[in-house]
Amino acid sequence: METKIPMIFLTTSRLPSSALIKFTRNLEKIFTNSFKLCRGRKFLSNLVEFCISKGGTDIILTHEHRGVPDSLVISHLPKGPSAYFTIKRVVFVCKKWKKGNNLLSPHILIDNLNSEIGKRLCGIFCSLFSFPNSRSKRIISFIGINNQILFRHFLYQKKKIKKKNCLI
Repeated sequence: METKIPMIFLTTSRLPSSALIKFTRNLEKIFTNSFKLCRGRKFLSNLVEFCISKGGTDIILTHEHRGVPDSLVISHLPKGPSAYFTIKRVVFVCKKWKKGNNLLSPHILIDNLNSEIGKRLCGIFCSLFSFPNSRSKRIISFIGINNQILFRHFLYQKKKIKKKNCLI
């Protein structure tokens, strides 16, 4: 079975604030093969047709309320499924992020999403990422706690431990 590399298009609601644009840029860093679409005054149906014509597999639409990102719609193209998520307590990526860090697909960690809806959400989340590379230093976690999904994005590095000279 051949796996298809996902091509994700990110767009915002109309007339986005600077905080929503910053949030969309951070999403662009999370997904390895993603492209930002400037929506302008285009209808969503026109954007979906454009994404399908360019070979897109998913479209992610971000919304805001009074300058704060508050929701996210993930839709698998061309016929779904779609999922609507409410966002709370957004923390942006630190400024030390290197451009080469998002080239390799991350390792995905999913915990405590055992219900039928949780299993369906696992399928949606996993379809957004391609198979992880063994050299990747990124971990993305989706953890279910009290009917909420906690999302974390980690970068790690391996440090070599110097062995001391021992007389044994």
